Amino acid sequence: MEKFTHNKIANLSSLEKRYHITEGNGFCLRVTPTGTKTWFYRYKFDGKDKWLTIGHFPSMGVAEARKSFNDLWEIRQSDVDPEEHVQQKKLQENNTVKTLI
Repeated sequence: MEKFTHNKIANLSSLEKRYHITEGNGFCLRVTPTGTKTWFYRYKFDGKDKWLTIGHFPSMGVAEARKSFNDLWEIRQSDVDPEEHVQQKKLQENNTVKTLI
C-alpha cells in the first residue's frame, strides 16, 4: 500500500460507483461519483465494522488527515471507541458558559 500524497489524491477520478482506497491500518479515502473525496477511519469495535469521517479533501489536506487518523488510531489502541470519544469531545466543547447563557 502506498502512502497518500496530495498529488495522488488530487488526481483521483470519480467513477460510476463510489470506491475506496486505503493507506493501511484503516486510513481510507472514499471517492463518490460526484467527485467528493472523504477521509475515513475504518475500524472494528465490539465486533462491529465502523467508519468514522475525518474530513473532506481538499479542505483537509493529507498531512492534517493523517494526523487526525493517527490520533484516532491511538484512541482505538486504548480500547476506546473513537466515535464515542469524538462525540464526548463535542459535548464538552458545547458545554461552555456562553452556550448555557
